[in-house]
Amino acid sequence: MISVKEALNIVLSVHKSYGTEKIELADATSRTLAEDIIADQDFPPFNRVAMDGIAIVYFDNVMPYYPIESRVNAGDVPVPIQSPGNCIEVMTGASLPDGCNCVVPFEHIEKFDDYYTINQNPKAWQNIHKQGQDAKQGNVLLKKGNQINAGNISIIGSCGYTQVLVEKQPKIAMITTGNELVDVAEKPLPHQIRRTNNLLINSILKRIYLTAQHFHLEDDEVSLLNALEKLSNEYDVIISSGAVSAGKKDYIPAVLDKIGATTHFHKVNQKPGKPFLFASINRATYFGLPGNPMSTMVCALRYLVPFLGGSFNAGSYELNHDIEPFSKTRFIPVVRNNNQISVLKTNGSGDLVSVKDAFGFIEIADNQTLNKGELVPVISLGS
Repeated sequence: MISVKEALNIVLSVHKSYGTEKIELADATSRTLAEDIIADQDFPPFNRVAMDGIAIVYFDNVMPYYPIESRVNAGDVPVPIQSPGNCIEVMTGASLPDGCNCVVPFEHIEKFDDYYTINQNPKAWQNIHKQGQDAKQGNVLLKKGNQINAGNISIIGSCGYTQVLVEKQPKIAMITTGNELVDVAEKPLPHQIRRTNNLLINSILKRIYLTAQHFHLEDDEVSLLNALEKLSNEYDVIISSGAVSAGKKDYIPAVLDKIGATTHFHKVNQKPGKPFLFASINRATYFGLPGNPMSTMVCALRYLVPFLGGSFNAGSYELNHDIEPFSKTRFIPVVRNNNQISVLKTNGSGDLVSVKDAFGFIEIADNQTLNKGELVPVISLGS
């Protein structure tokens, strides 16, 4: 049985590319760049007025008054200043008139009939966003491998890209197993429960802008074998929930052996989620998650999400009490009160109800003691 750290290192070492594709820029949020983004012009492309006011030619002193020559709004073709003793009214975003080197904001000037006076000593090049100050034409603005987000998608558009080359997303299959499981729309019999792990996993995947095709299989070795052989040739990632422990009908480890899968590890020294299995089958990478909901959630957050390039790190928070050491790495749900977190008591890895109040999970290494007041990182459950 391996440690959590060893398991995560193995999972990340198996990560592979699924190819590239060109997509519309409007659809590219959250995707990973497969090309460098190059500036096709200076940023800004002209000397840009940064405040509403007047543009003047400034040297060492202020003139008694500045006659108004004209006005330049954002988007107007700029006109050069005709006399260095005059001014041009300019609006934020406008191109600085040729010959001017200073913008004095309206709050520092007073207007009369056809001229302005300045009531505060300005400086040359104040309130001007100089051409090329942010980046020069030909600069690499975003490197291949960056994830496209709201903060940089406008940069890509500003460089004239209507389409962008990105890494292809994996095609994901999700398998649930268990004869005791019925659809959420059904009324379960006394010996049955509603199937929700597929909803849980899909919710996690949607947070990193991915989806999975769901398949529910009976606890039957032949059905599992046929399905895994087929799906492993059609999908890049397979996620299963259940049938990886030591029960009589936990067929998946044996089925993987029979179809020639490479099992990288089975069982991790952690609680919950000890039976977690990780393998490679044909074109697919296989995540065999334990079936208890807490175990499924923890293993998906700790291993599946990083493998798929996501991160649910919520930051670090002050622990509100001591936590005694234990022989396994533990993932414990916590509640948050401002900057403090406290352990949330549950009734085991099958307890979904208690987790409804959880802010996230903390990871406590085997034999680790945590003391009140320590800053502890939290794996977020998000929204």
